[in-house]
Amino acid sequence: MNEATVREFFEYVLKGDYVKAKSLIEKLEGLNLSEYELGCLNAMKGIASTIKDDDSNIKQYLDRDLIKSRSLKFKEILKLGSPMIDDYDKGFFNCWIDFLEIALKYMDKS
Repeated sequence: MNEATVREFFEYVLKGDYVKAKSLIEKLEGLNLSEYELGCLNAMKGIASTIKDDDSNIKQYLDRDLIKSRSLKFKEILKLGSPMIDDYDKGFFNCWIDFLEIALKYMDKS
C-alpha cells in the first residue's frame, strides 16, 4: 500500500464516491499487508462507511472543530508510546490523522 493509493481513497471519500472507495479497499484486501498497513486498511474501511449506500454522511463530519479535536486525540494516543500501541494501531491512527488533515484542506477549497 503506498501513499498515492491512500490519498486516492481519501479523494473518493470526500467526493462521496463509495463505489470507487470500496473497490480500492477490495484491491488492497488481496495484498500481503504489514501490520501497519492492516491498521490503515481497517481505518479506511471505517472512513468509507461514512458514505456507504449513497447516504453521504461525510458532510456532517466536515465540522472544523470536530476534525481538529479528533485529530488531536489521535495524535495524543500515538504520543503515549505505550507498549500496547503496536504497528497495527499506529497504522490505524495515522491513517485517520492523514484523512482528517486532508479533510480540513478539502473544506478550505470548498
